[in-house]
Amino acid sequence: MRIFVFVLAAFGMSLAPTLALAVEVKPKPSSAPIVFSDKVCPNATQPVRDFDAQTANPDTPVDVVIATGNRIIEVYRECVQEKLSNPTGQGAMSTLSTDSGIEGAHYGQVRQAQYYVVIGRLQRLLGNSNSARDDLEAALKLVKDTIEWRASSQGVSTSNNVNRGGSSARSSFGSDYSNYRQGALDIQKDAQAELALLPK
Repeated sequence: MRIFVFVLAAFGMSLAPTLALAVEVKPKPSSAPIVFSDKVCPNATQPVRDFDAQTANPDTPVDVVIATGNRIIEVYRECVQEKLSNPTGQGAMSTLSTDSGIEGAHYGQVRQAQYYVVIGRLQRLLGNSNSARDDLEAALKLVKDTIEWRASSQGVSTSNNVNRGGSSARSSFGSDYSNYRQGALDIQKDAQAELALLPK
């Protein structure tokens, strides 16, 4: 059985990034198509462009689309590891940047989850319920931390003197949620809706 990627459009899966803080869309002059560029995880740029080209072509076999989607997931997984192991900047401040530290990792996790939902939907349409469930549950696991994460409400002391009480310099980061929380919530909703369509 050969299924083509037009099912993405037929079932309403939008891959338009809702994560505007991290995705740069470069408009081309006149009627040229919009070109995707990922400024947080640059290695994802070409695989996402490949995926977009494949999903725009109704003759692309779905197994090719799934393979490219899995490649994108792997690139974002590597990006998350990089963001967590090599944060830019000094100390805790880097954890609040939208493209490095923990927030850069949140971005990469949300993008991975987005593609897991797409692949899960395709697997469901192919009748591969177990694979679909695995992909959709992976998406839910990835967005959970981003949804629940909050910046520390503790002030961070910049003094090295442990005996120096409250007079040392402090930065307070408040208790804000991740910048990518809404995207994570949207993906959670899509994944749960897809899971509800699978046989029990």
